[in-house]
Amino acid sequence: MDFVQDIIIPSYALQTPSYFDTAERLWVWKYSEGQEKFYMDLHEEIRFRVTNINFTRVTKTAKGIQATTTEATDKAEKEISAGDMRQSLARRRSSSVDLSDNDPTPSAIHILATIDEDGLGLSSWWTS
Repeated sequence: MDFVQDIIIPSYALQTPSYFDTAERLWVWKYSEGQEKFYMDLHEEIRFRVTNINFTRVTKTAKGIQATTTEATDKAEKEISAGDMRQSLARRRSSSVDLSDNDPTPSAIHILATIDEDGLGLSSWWTS
């Protein structure tokens, strides 16, 4: 994505089993049906599913600079009778912190994502 730099995929949201290769300094997915290893190379195109979006607003107050973060979560609601799934973006509560002049300004948005589902991960894994 060119419009946002802060997409975070935590280790628990990687394909299972994955491990960090200290020699290569990369995460590796060891495909379960054999010994094939898929390296998660940096700066490669990747398919992911967004699980959280955090918006941060930085304002100047009488006390100084304050950062307020609002979290939006992808909340799936199952409708059993119809057998379909509706997606809705649910707003959660906000939290604020005071920043000192030395603190770096946080990004306006950062995205939390997962790749632990079929078809997700580096695009190069799924071509051929």
